Amino acid sequence: MRFFRDWESETSLRSQEQPEKTGAGRLWEILEGNWGTLPQVNLLFLAGCLPVVTIPLSLFAMHYVMRRRVQGKPKDNWYDFRTGFRRFWRHAYAAFFLTAGLMTVSGVGAWFYLRQAAGNWLFFAPFLLCTTVFLTAALSAQYLYGFLADGVGVREATRRALVCGLGRPLRSTGAAVCALGIPAVSLVAFPFSGLFLLLLGFAAPCLLGQFLARVLLDA
Repeated sequence: MRFFRDWESETSLRSQEQPEKTGAGRLWEILEGNWGTLPQVNLLFLAGCLPVVTIPLSLFAMHYVMRRRVQGKPKDNWYDFRTGFRRFWRHAYAAFFLTAGLMTVSGVGAWFYLRQAAGNWLFFAPFLLCTTVFLTAALSAQYLYGFLADGVGVREATRRALVCGLGRPLRSTGAAVCALGIPAVSLVAFPFSGLFLLLLGFAAPCLLGQFLARVLLDA
């Protein structure tokens, strides 16, 4: 028996004959069918991050797997993760720079200019610019990874992600809170959240983020 075989995602003929669920029902169906997938992919993600320089590859691979789960097109956990890790390396580094990279730079810039603004209100202008860049990258992140996982080119995926992220701010905020907020809070709570981070802390939020983004990704 292969350890990475995702037996839970294989649906029966009876379930295929039933109408497709939506909303909370669909989310529960995905979670129920992938309870074994999440810890496996979470461990694969952490292992892929160990060389540090491969963090963008591992992050993209995790999104690739979860995108396939949300679409109902899973194959094998290891196969899907390896495909996302090796096949889309250009997409992975581009997505990492456009999301984590921009959020880091703009976040530090916003903090710096906010402190300077206490003595000179003119610094509010660059503070607002940095904040806008940070929020735009955060709201668009799940769409960018989703479009890139579907094979869309970097430039077109970026354009679509911006349109979706800024055009549907409420849904995009929910996706960002799940995919980015939960891991961030868990990291701050470390070591109390150590077991959660090890088994579910990255894969589960990623799945939730891709689930919320799916409506616009599949439109």
